[in-house]
Amino acid sequence: MALFQQDPDRENAKDGGKLQPRFRLSLYTIAGAYLLYLAYSLFKGYPDITDSRTRMLSLMGAVLFVVVGVLILIRFTVPLLTGHYEGGPKDPEVIEANRQAEAERKADPEKGPHALARRFDNSAAAEEDEKVPEES
Repeated sequence: MALFQQDPDRENAKDGGKLQPRFRLSLYTIAGAYLLYLAYSLFKGYPDITDSRTRMLSLMGAVLFVVVGVLILIRFTVPLLTGHYEGGPKDPEVIEANRQAEAERKADPEKGPHALARRFDNSAAAEEDEKVPEES
């Protein structure tokens, strides 16, 4: 069961140290589900087979499809659901970019999502100060 105990954030030398794209994980998930469907189809047709050799091969194929389909589903659906994919919420690059953006916003309050609103509020307040009504 070492396959399932791997840390998803660990560098994967096969993929060049990157997390897999979300689309690829989705395709693997679909492939695993399709293998389960094929296994179901083999099991469904199992009682109709009269030849004992064909019957045994059909049963072995169905069991193999179930095992491989479940392993594929677990291996590739868990990272997809937990966000361990390229650009996902658990991607170390995304986490680091968010930390840097937060540090920049704290360091310079003129940057950030509300900077334009603050500048507009400050300019409106300055215009009101300039338009002080003259009393006679």
